[in-house]
Amino acid sequence: VFGSIEIAHLHSCFLPEYKEYLLIQDLAFKYSNNAAIMPNSCNNITIQNIDASYLGGGHGSTTRAGDAIPPHGESSYILIRDCNISQVFDIGIAPQLYANDTVIMHDIIVENCTIDRCGAGITIAAHGAIAAEIHNIYFRNNIITNSGYGWSGTNNSVHGKGISIKEKHGEVKPNVHDVYIENNLIDTYTFRGINVYEGNFSITRNIVKNGKAEYIDGTLDFPGAIVLSGGDYFPGDSPGEATGVVAYNQ
Repeated sequence: VFGSIEIAHLHSCFLPEYKEYLLIQDLAFKYSNNAAIMPNSCNNITIQNIDASYLGGGHGSTTRAGDAIPPHGESSYILIRDCNISQVFDIGIAPQLYANDTVIMHDIIVENCTIDRCGAGITIAAHGAIAAEIHNIYFRNNIITNSGYGWSGTNNSVHGKGISIKEKHGEVKPNVHDVYIENNLIDTYTFRGINVYEGNFSITRNIVKNGKAEYIDGTLDFPGAIVLSGGDYFPGDSPGEATGVVAYNQ
């Protein structure tokens, strides 16, 4: 019936591990059922002018997942800029740690990116890290639209958020501090515009608009434009607090 059939790649299109001083630019990544570019424990990496779309949704051990650009593990000095990302199952750009990590992730910059119709726009995810540290993270001058309105829908508690810092960490929480969310436009989202959990944050000069505030049965409640949530996020988590500055947002 068809002249050719494309098979979705089973893993990341590009998986640099334990690398330093790479420039990844001017490429298109599409149709992987996992990630476009997944730097794992890399340092001094620049990712720019990337087109990433229709990614994720592959089945892991228990759930479906997949982000476009998710730096993992002990990564530092990662610059992600001027990328165009759309239609990703989970998250457009997602610095994250593996379960039980005790590493340090620091100096991650995400700027001037356009992210549309992903499950969520930009997220830091601790994923069960028990004693890690995440600091000096900058999300600035990005345009994030239609979070939760892509093909993956909103049937997942991580979906429907523009920018989110979420942790599921257990008895010893990661130390998340000096996270700067600045000058971003977040337009049209199904759940929360900016959502932060435990840590120290600066949330300034963002525009957050057109939230639909749809409650999704079985997920966390309390939709909103800018949400700070301390305390116990999941049963068994250690208590914590959200501190910092929220100023000059519209």
